[in-house]
Amino acid sequence: MFFPFSIKYQKSLKGELTNEDKIKAINYIESFIRNKKGNIKSVSENEMSFKTSLFKGHSFDILGPIEKGKFCITQKNVLTYEFFMYRLFVIVTIMSVFVVLITKDMYDGIMCFAWLGGMNWFIALIRHRLMLVSITYEINSMINSNI
Repeated sequence: MFFPFSIKYQKSLKGELTNEDKIKAINYIESFIRNKKGNIKSVSENEMSFKTSLFKGHSFDILGPIEKGKFCITQKNVLTYEFFMYRLFVIVTIMSVFVVLITKDMYDGIMCFAWLGGMNWFIALIRHRLMLVSITYEINSMINSNI
């Protein structure tokens, strides 16, 4: 997929990470995602992917508007986070078509799509960026405390 359906963020980790540090970091991310009601799909020593359920999350849950995501620690000690949001746009499109059918006005459907889709997308971008910053901070604290 492509932007705006697939968003990718990167954040540098401090210091040199050993394989053991990478495993600790991935384990921390895995527990973080489990606490946010994400379903872990796969875990390796430098990568973890998850998916979310459409009906399991709540509207205020950070993982609610996304379908799946993937964290990866690269060779250059950069934590990348990619998440996919096509479900949000499908649901908002259906809602907008429903509004057009009820009101018989295309403008109402466009406004519904722009407001619901655009604002939810924008809020999700901010929340997931802050989530990555928080995870990176915790990983850096955890790894640098071992020195």
